[in-house]
Amino acid sequence: MRYTAQQDNQDAVLKMDTFRLFVETTSLTRLEEIYTSTFDLQAVCYPYAGYHLFGESYRRGEFLAKLKARYSAIGFSSGNELPDHVPMMLRYLAQLQDGNERDVIISECLIPAVTQMEMHLNSGNPYFNVLQSLLTVLQTPLITDVDVRSSRKRRHSD
Repeated sequence: MRYTAQQDNQDAVLKMDTFRLFVETTSLTRLEEIYTSTFDLQAVCYPYAGYHLFGESYRRGEFLAKLKARYSAIGFSSGNELPDHVPMMLRYLAQLQDGNERDVIISECLIPAVTQMEMHLNSGNPYFNVLQSLLTVLQTPLITDVDVRSSRKRRHSD
């Protein structure tokens, strides 16, 4: 099943375009420095959802174990990465067929975690735009192929 975001994400597109232009005009060394100082050295921006939700507590460990089990249930693997790594979770969502589970992970995990990450960055950090774009997309309802077919059937039956 394919999922597509509604067309009201123009703001997210513009923010990502700003980030793309930044990447194209910045040296690799500088890009690495900014990434490291943003996500590796600042605990407030670690790219791990469970860290933002639970800190370094046993609850994060439970969360990681449950995520790993969910991944395994659909044949998805996080490989050597922790399962709460935000990019890994986004890859999982892309493969997930269960809309209810997707909605729970987005609303109860990703949106709160990414919101915390975004709140701790200043607007001068290029990743601020990336996090804001991600939040916009996560908060936008998704339309599935099934939704489109159902809508067409209703129109034809009226």
